[in-house]
Amino acid sequence: MAIDSLGVLPKPQTAVRRRGWLAGRRVGSVAWHGVRTSRLERAWHRASVDMAAVGASFDVRIDCGAESARYPQLDENESYRLVVADDGVEIDAPSERGVLHALVTLRQLVRSDRRGARLPLVTIDDAPRFPWRGLMLDPARRFISIGALERTIDGMALVKLDVLHLHLTDDQGFRFAGEAFPELATAAGGAYYTTDELRALVDYAADRGIRVVPEIDMPGHCTSWLAAHPEWTSDGERGPPSRGFGVHKACLDPSRDEVYGALERLLTDVAAVFPDAYLHIGGDEVHPVWWSENDEVRRYMTTIGANDVHALQAHFNARVAATLHRIGKRMIGWDEIVHPDLPTGTAVQSWRGAASRDRALGAGFDCVFSAGYYLDLFYPADLHYRFDPEATPTALADAEAALRNDPRLAHVQGGLGWATQFNAAAAGQGERSAVANERGRVLGGEACLWGELVAEHVLDVRLWDRLPAVAERFWSQASTIDADADAVRRRTASLQAVLTRCTAIDPSPAVPLSRCGLSTRDQRALRPLLAALESVKWYARLLGPGALKARIDGSAAPVTRPYDTTS
Repeated sequence: MAIDSLGVLPKPQTAVRRRGWLAGRRVGSVAWHGVRTSRLERAWHRASVDMAAVGASFDVRIDCGAESARYPQLDENESYRLVVADDGVEIDAPSERGVLHALVTLRQLVRSDRRGARLPLVTIDDAPRFPWRGLMLDPARRFISIGALERTIDGMALVKLDVLHLHLTDDQGFRFAGEAFPELATAAGGAYYTTDELRALVDYAADRGIRVVPEIDMPGHCTSWLAAHPEWTSDGERGPPSRGFGVHKACLDPSRDEVYGALERLLTDVAAVFPDAYLHIGGDEVHPVWWSENDEVRRYMTTIGANDVHALQAHFNARVAATLHRIGKRMIGWDEIVHPDLPTGTAVQSWRGAASRDRALGAGFDCVFSAGYYLDLFYPADLHYRFDPEATPTALADAEAALRNDPRLAHVQGGLGWATQFNAAAAGQGERSAVANERGRVLGGEACLWGELVAEHVLDVRLWDRLPAVAERFWSQASTIDADADAVRRRTASLQAVLTRCTAIDPSPAVPLSRCGLSTRDQRALRPLLAALESVKWYARLLGPGALKARIDGSAAPVTRPYDTTS
């Protein structure tokens, strides 16, 4: 039987199907061998409750070779073997994380209909292709409650994603209320997370094998900081957080020691809450005008030998990286941070296309690839699925070209060329496989859902119609990736029922209507209209070419967008 027919997403590495089924029993049992921890017991409880909900109980033997670290780490052994035989289920894994994945696969295998609950007889050997399989959420722009984050973590575990990247600060909000500078969150206004809430969230995620990586965006995207500390900028003007979106002029002053001292206190606070080895410093879309027009900053540039503002930002990043190193963290930032002076050991998150990935790899930096996985573009799932984090530059260029030729994107083809122009300008490296590069390593990929147009009541429907297909790209071997777009859509759609059964997620498009406060009558009246529409794709129809260029290269003047935080 083909792997597809098992209904497991992501596709396992290998699966051997045998004839027959293991029928559910009234009472099932679990036999533990090797390591048995409270985390595994909780995972088994979740799995058994889920299976009992559809009338299934099975005898299960779990053999775990070693206890995993309290908090998940990059490059742990996540492999497992799952055997469904006539007499029950066997799970063998070298670590707790492998057992967690096996239990998720087991939950997806359950079939329940009028004939009862059963499992296909199968042997699955599985392991992830990449160790970094992430999702970035953006509560800085529109706040996301802890409850919504927890149900998202449940869904991530179900599709074997293992990194939740939280974009906690931006021009519109500062959501981290630490001990050193709690006023950053309170003065910025709006909701924010306490350190106790975030510690509990980190523990909740770790229980499901998921790392939480915080992002404190700097030196740009810091308008929200000014409400409490305008003295940290070269402009020094106090103001409220921005209600608009796009590239802002506000940026921290890289010439003042007191700014670096404040950042060390702030980042030490963040590190105490988030135990992951990585801490994201953003670094994207820094508008240079406050630096280039300030006499003190220009003198400082001369003192340190910085020929331009990009070199000045590299100097800032190097000092922040040294701070992170002192507190036991490794720096990661968006691809604008790549520079000859960027410290070795920094990781880069590529968002501006194939060329940005290859430039980072060629400079010796490990890379997380996100360019093909921006869920806020509203692309169909199969378009995201075409992008492979380790594809050659030519293959990625072909995937980007295919977007411009896809009839579903005909209405935005004019703007799609911006990414191509950036890639052409930044390439200059020739044909080279990222896999063969001996300096930088592709750690994996990360889907991004930016919050400009994502309020919490539409979070589930925006994520779960496409995220499962992207999750498969990050887990499954390249040889198992499906070229049939219809097959990808069918398997993604089939997972919706599993999500609804196993989590509090309801990805039905009807749910946002009910959460908007509309009456039942109004909901019924609107559905025929909404069924005739489709989501606005990409950015061009909302931004126009000027704002798009500002988004890509961070150098154009901010352009007003036709929506803001109150929309």
